[in-house]
Amino acid sequence: MIPAPTSLNNRLVNATPNVPNDSGAIAIVERIVVALRRAGLAAGGEAVVERDHMAGGAVEWWLLEGSAESRVWVQYLSDRRLRPAATRVMRASNVLPNSAVAPRDGVYLVAPVPVAPATYAYPVGAGAELFAAMLLRGLGVGGAPRQDWLWLLPLCARLGAALRDVHEVSRGTHTRPALPRANDVTRRVRGLIGAGLTTDAASVRDTLAEFPRLRAALIASVRRFYRDPDPATLHGRYAPGQILVDARPESAALPEVHVAGWLEAASGPPAYDAGYFIGELMELAVFAAGMRHAAAEHGLRMAAREFYNAYVSRSAATLPEGFAEHAAEFAALKIVEHVARFVRYFGDPGPEVARLLRAADSLLCPDQGPRRMVGG
Repeated sequence: MIPAPTSLNNRLVNATPNVPNDSGAIAIVERIVVALRRAGLAAGGEAVVERDHMAGGAVEWWLLEGSAESRVWVQYLSDRRLRPAATRVMRASNVLPNSAVAPRDGVYLVAPVPVAPATYAYPVGAGAELFAAMLLRGLGVGGAPRQDWLWLLPLCARLGAALRDVHEVSRGTHTRPALPRANDVTRRVRGLIGAGLTTDAASVRDTLAEFPRLRAALIASVRRFYRDPDPATLHGRYAPGQILVDARPESAALPEVHVAGWLEAASGPPAYDAGYFIGELMELAVFAAGMRHAAAEHGLRMAAREFYNAYVSRSAATLPEGFAEHAAEFAALKIVEHVARFVRYFGDPGPEVARLLRAADSLLCPDQGPRRMVGG
């Protein structure tokens, strides 16, 4: 059985050496474990709590291991401003994808289960690990960098195909009025580009003035998000930080994948989700280049191409005109929003703001071109 909540104190500290042992966090974890028990989502084994503060500061994630056969990934919305939108999404939860019974290509779409106020659980498979953690470890965070990045390509191809399935199935259905036409990402970017609007990342808005092409692309992308004439169901943050992969060695050939984190689901242009994932990989490629990790940089850029090509080839349906360009613009938007989110929750990183905005702007360069970036 899972140990009594009082025994989680040391486990919380041991699992997260970089996080202070604050009583507030421990109390929240205790409530989560009790709620999971009541929901029948935690049974057997010991509870291993991994707390992640780096989820934008707005969402604190705990991965609770219940047994050798299953895990539960938990999202706790510590930022109260995100809770109303999540509540609205949950009211329309019947339209969220959920392939827990019949996954396709080993990719499970796991809908959130509300277990306590501002707390949502995702039952995932044994050996599940955050995809983002796997990438950071490969870059050398916490150990030696990984030189073999070929493993990343087929995994990202499967994720591209799965995303196209979500978009194609949802188009033309009742999901459009059920889900909001905005999320925290678009609202934050609107604050950077809108005249008279407030922002909690003034340094990003000021630096953005030095990149007129990028600013124009952000304006066009936000407008497109709200006005797309044929919207689909969007995940909202389709990226490695919301995806869990079976990391056990015996599953390396074709690991199970669980797509969680649907609390910012919205109705909008499919190019947004595709661009968001690509933007995450391209941002990591920038960091890999800064670390002089050529193998990782090349692997991440190739993975972005594989993801996009799999998305395009998954269906015979024609994509909207300019889809590749729109995906590149949304990839740039993702990078800018991530910078703004970092400034909001962790403070101004100084020269890093300009460096990352320059990387976002480079996705729009005519000499590189979005079609070349995504392999079109």
